[in-house]
Amino acid sequence: MPAGICRAVYPCDRNGGYGPPLVASSADAVEIFFEMDPTVQSPPEDQLTLKRDIERLLHALRTLFILPDQEQQFRPFYAQLLSLAQLGLAGPTAAPAIASRALDNLTSELIDDQGARVKNGHIRRLAGWAALYSVPCLIVYALLSTTHADSATSRWLLALQIDSRALASFMLLWVGSFIGVVLSYGSRTTTMSLADLVTVDADRLRPSVRLLFAGTLTMIFGILLFLGIVELKIGTVSSTHVGSNSLVAFVVGSLCGISELLLPGTVTKKAGDLLGIK
Repeated sequence: MPAGICRAVYPCDRNGGYGPPLVASSADAVEIFFEMDPTVQSPPEDQLTLKRDIERLLHALRTLFILPDQEQQFRPFYAQLLSLAQLGLAGPTAAPAIASRALDNLTSELIDDQGARVKNGHIRRLAGWAALYSVPCLIVYALLSTTHADSATSRWLLALQIDSRALASFMLLWVGSFIGVVLSYGSRTTTMSLADLVTVDADRLRPSVRLLFAGTLTMIFGILLFLGIVELKIGTVSSTHVGSNSLVAFVVGSLCGISELLLPGTVTKKAGDLLGIK
């Protein structure tokens, strides 16, 4: 059995202090210090992988449990992680295979314990921003839908070459997009990983920015549909009705929101085709 790549593994505080009297149960112990063994010239790959995975899990623990507010939740996970780091990496009797299996179990336990909280929390944030953004769109939709064709508002919009009915439909296009984005996240994260706990979305967009980003792309795609540059047909309904039928606009917006991860590539491809860019 090869010796561990570390002489010792110690609990460590935020300032880099490690060793006695600091122990795993100490409130200041939030990091792990690996005292590497310089005599190990060719570190075993399994131990290097184990050390990397331990550091990733420790990062996830610090991200999920904001100390000291959640000290009671952080401490048991930290103590177990420190113990398996010492088992798998330190001294002549290091057992990386056993530590690796224990790390997998600890990671699964963390995901089971915190996955629902992280996912539900992110959905609530998305839904909150979606509701906030939808309210002004619905107000504009209601005002435009009840405005007469000969009213001052309609004439003003007409002077700007904006059809009030089409503008009203595009308000529902935005609302549909916001709802679709919320549904998109809920449907695509059925199985969570450690990375999903730390980084909710791989592109790292905040919920408020994500909704505006997806909504803007949806609007651009909706304009392409409205102008007939791009045409889709589902049954007897044509996508060109997006500017004249509010329900069609809402459905198109919802589908675009649900497909938010594919939407940037679709819009980019259509733009390249129109401009002759390969």
